Amino acid sequence: MAAVEHVASLITSGERAGISTSAGIPDFRTPGTGLYATLDKYDLPYPEAIFDIRYFSEKPEPFYKLYQELYPDGVKYRPTLTHSFFKLLYDKGKLLRVFTQNIDMLERLAGVPPDALVEAHGSFATARCIRCKRAVEDDWLRERVKSGQVARCERCPDGPPVKPDITFFGESLPDRFFERLRDFYNADLLLVMGTSLAVQPFASLVGEVPKTCPRALFNLERVGVKKMFNIARLDPFYTESGFDFKSDRDTFCQGYVDDTVRLLAQKCGWESELEQVHAAMLKRLDKDVDELSEALKKASIDEKAAVAQTRQEDTAAKGSKDESTGDDASNAGAKASTNSAAQTSAKENSVSTDAASTNDTANTTNTAGAKGHSSANDESTTNDSALTAEVRESNAPTKQSNM
Repeated sequence: MAAVEHVASLITSGERAGISTSAGIPDFRTPGTGLYATLDKYDLPYPEAIFDIRYFSEKPEPFYKLYQELYPDGVKYRPTLTHSFFKLLYDKGKLLRVFTQNIDMLERLAGVPPDALVEAHGSFATARCIRCKRAVEDDWLRERVKSGQVARCERCPDGPPVKPDITFFGESLPDRFFERLRDFYNADLLLVMGTSLAVQPFASLVGEVPKTCPRALFNLERVGVKKMFNIARLDPFYTESGFDFKSDRDTFCQGYVDDTVRLLAQKCGWESELEQVHAAMLKRLDKDVDELSEALKKASIDEKAAVAQTRQEDTAAKGSKDESTGDDASNAGAKASTNSAAQTSAKENSVSTDAASTNDTANTTNTAGAKGHSSANDESTTNDSALTAEVRESNAPTKQSNM
């Protein structure tokens, strides 16, 4: 209680604070419950492989299964009261920067602007192709992740996987992390919350603030404690500028972080404001989730309508093709009838002429015979036309079936 009151007095009297945080999502290394202890279902050669850039390049499926589970859409995982406390500090002009090792985007979901954040290990906020580095659209990526697919680059020839901008083993930390280290030199108070301080370079950041800057640790256990030189040489994670809770400078507030933050807000006189900020955030996320659900539902309906429209257009096009083929057949039949009628008329005229020329019967008969051959040839042409129409009609369905 006294430790929290001390930190409260430092916050309300100071102007800014630099904060390192942890989320409510399971950590990586806790035996039995940490992320690395629950990866057996992904059939990995070793737990850390899921965040190994070389393994991901060859086999991205395990990571995408985890990605689907951790996807930061505010549905399964939501910011805690501690994240809302960061937003309250920002609103009151007392937050210099939040430095976080977490990749879950909970600070962003809580309403902390990106400019006030340093995501030391990156985040799921953006993603890009591992080869051409082209960034992808959020909606395009969300659709694939939520459906259990591996998102692959559509520009590169062999479709390399798309990776969110989080730091894998074998990759360097984001430039922003190094660019904002100067914030520690300007901090009036450093709050360290919910962390093991076991990973470098984050573990040494507590020593980056001026020696006159007060430091407070909100945690279940003491971590990052300053060690004597002869012991520190045996510890690869030691820091000579770690916490010294025997001094007036450092304060340890033991307990669950959310409980400690609520008590801290009480001591600052901000409890009702914190509750309001937190409730407003949850309400906003509910609305965002509902709108996203409606958008996805509408997209599905629109997609079905588009498919139905395409089918209707295809059906109409086929019907038009059928009518065109029928017209061709009718025209061929009409042409055959016209030719036949013309030949019959010509033959009748020849017979009448022959009958009138009684003095030249032989010649007339020969003429009629010649015309008769001509008529027979015309009838053959007519039959060819009819056959052509018949072939067109019989081929028409075959053409339709290939459309």
